[in-house]
Amino acid sequence: MVAMEQRLDPAIRWVWVAGGLASAVPPLIATAVLAIGGWLPAWVTGIAAAVTMLVAVSGVALPFLRYRNWSYLLRPDDLVIRHGVLTKLERWIPRTRVQYVDVVGGPIERSLGLRTLVVYTAGSGLLAVSVPGLPAADAEALRRELLAWSTGTGPTSPEPTQSMAPTEPMEATESMAPEPPTEDVG
Repeated sequence: MVAMEQRLDPAIRWVWVAGGLASAVPPLIATAVLAIGGWLPAWVTGIAAAVTMLVAVSGVALPFLRYRNWSYLLRPDDLVIRHGVLTKLERWIPRTRVQYVDVVGGPIERSLGLRTLVVYTAGSGLLAVSVPGLPAADAEALRRELLAWSTGTGPTSPEPTQSMAPTEPMEATESMAPEPPTEDVG
């Protein structure tokens, strides 16, 4: 099996655009109220309007840049996630560190048939990593694959060794029996 780098569903860009525009609404309302009320000098209102426009434009432009730089790769021994616009991040999640996996989706994601895969890991300061913008069926298939890793039933799970093989049940001996309670007579 040759692992191929996977891209997110293009519809995730619109989820990110909606979030970016939503972050521009509060400053837009504040600027409008202050401008209409005349509570600030015109030059301050102009700066506030420019900042609001910058937030709105970045809310539309950045999702497209984020999309271009987002990918993931499921290999036999790890999951690799690459993303970032200004700062490029590359994370390797070894299959032995996968604890459990969730598939989540907000209302906008669900309306577009998308989900976010959340992988919880063991033994690191980074407890969870997410892969957003997956079609629902792909997210569920990836979840099943990663859960197979965590249970040791995946395609690359090791063959049972002597130390992993089940052992015969131990018989209780007298030395293993619990001590009867003693009473203090004082």
